[in-house]
Amino acid sequence: METDKNNRDKPANVFRETVLLCALFGCLCLPLILSRQECNYSQDEASFHLPAVRQISTHWPLVDVANDSLSATAPGYHYFLATVSLVTGQNVVALRLVNWLVSAFVLVVLYRHVRKLLPRLDATLVLLPLVFSSFFVKSASWVVTDNAALLLVTLCLLSCLKKRTEDRHTWLESLICCAAVFVRQMTVWLVALTWAAAIASPSAERRRRLAQAWAGSILPLAVLAFLVFRWSGLVPPAWRETSMTLSFAGPVYLLSVFAIFGFFFFPSPLEPRLSRNIALVGVVAFGAILFLAQPTFPDHAAGRWGGYLWNLAGFFPDPAGRNLLFAVLCPSGMVYVVRLWQALSIRGNSHSATVFILGLTAWAATFIVNRQVFHRYFEPTILVFLIALVPLLLPGAHNLRRWRLGLGLCSALQLALTLATAHLAVWR
Repeated sequence: METDKNNRDKPANVFRETVLLCALFGCLCLPLILSRQECNYSQDEASFHLPAVRQISTHWPLVDVANDSLSATAPGYHYFLATVSLVTGQNVVALRLVNWLVSAFVLVVLYRHVRKLLPRLDATLVLLPLVFSSFFVKSASWVVTDNAALLLVTLCLLSCLKKRTEDRHTWLESLICCAAVFVRQMTVWLVALTWAAAIASPSAERRRRLAQAWAGSILPLAVLAFLVFRWSGLVPPAWRETSMTLSFAGPVYLLSVFAIFGFFFFPSPLEPRLSRNIALVGVVAFGAILFLAQPTFPDHAAGRWGGYLWNLAGFFPDPAGRNLLFAVLCPSGMVYVVRLWQALSIRGNSHSATVFILGLTAWAATFIVNRQVFHRYFEPTILVFLIALVPLLLPGAHNLRRWRLGLGLCSALQLALTLATAHLAVWR
């Protein structure tokens, strides 16, 4: 262990470990990249994303947002792939490999972040639940926009978690936010991360940092305004009825997924207990109110489908339309969120605690106007939050054996689900 600690910051070692991690990820994705069998991801690829890339290629480099947005998301990633296709050609496998490289870069930047805080074994264990995630793997293997947006979310989050030393960070984050909004308009919540980082600045610098955050938010908000103007709404006209509505089902599902992964990432040896019973009651009550505010039984027509928890909820009763599975998971997720925020604050990471709680709240709020509550929207981003933040709690902690076993079990379950839902489904 001591040798590993002494070597963990050597660039050659970190580079080698990163390559091995990406190679493992590549082995998991390559059979799917080469597959010609159909699944929901390949159908999205063939129906929306590849046609958009080909259409843009015919008039490149002209930008026509109104007509090039064939899916419910902004066409930024499609413009990127159309540009790359001028070199690689429009072969499906070639474009899938480019998409895989974009996805692998998520692992690269996360591993470099985690490796600064943890030895090799622990750093690898923290990342494996994402490496083996069915939704991350499938989004890396077919041409969709999920992992491109996730990369920009990851870059912005990691940048905002760093305490400000130079003004250029704010402008870098502004550019990342612009790119993210042009890839997926709902990632406008990243602006809240930059504001949170400014709020968490030392009091002597706070006013200047807030002014910079305000100035930096103008560009991504202008990109969103441009999209709204061209579409006459938050999504292209063809998707308005199927995508947009007011609903609390998204935040409920988000907290439920957070509860599940929080259990593995944040086991009891690391958990600070909420200091007062009244605080615990208040947190659970808020989660319960959120759960009760919206029907949570599986309903395809209402957008409540597409994911493990919706399938599992089918086995639970749903009195008054409120499924009992979420009655347990949603308040539990609230408890894990507050405990993570509290643990970061107690251990001297108040900057990270502020970025986390405000960023997560802003992200959850974007789902209030989205009627589609798919598991793929939540799991990868929640894992990025946990991968980025939990390692801040580990240095100096004792008795990490249970934590390592928990992450090992989580990774094994993730791998089993991926093999069952992706590989067996495609190659059967």
